[in-house]
Amino acid sequence: MSHFLKVKDQLVAEFEFNEFNSAIRFVNQIAELAEREHHHPDIDIRYTKVTVKLSTHDAGNVATEKDYSLAEKIETLFS
Repeated sequence: MSHFLKVKDQLVAEFEFNEFNSAIRFVNQIAELAEREHHHPDIDIRYTKVTVKLSTHDAGNVATEKDYSLAEKIETLFS
């Protein structure tokens, strides 16, 4: 089941963890993935909750195939 929902022109997901360190490890995994993909999400960390927003800035901040692909890979990291 996907955490990502289309909100306005972005893909947005919230992931929750049992502890802060787990949330930070997840963010670090996303960062490594984003570097490999050359596509960087907006990430907000609030203690044990991580919010990820995906849109393609070059396309006018709308969700493109790059975003859907990265969302799938982020879901795989979480599972």
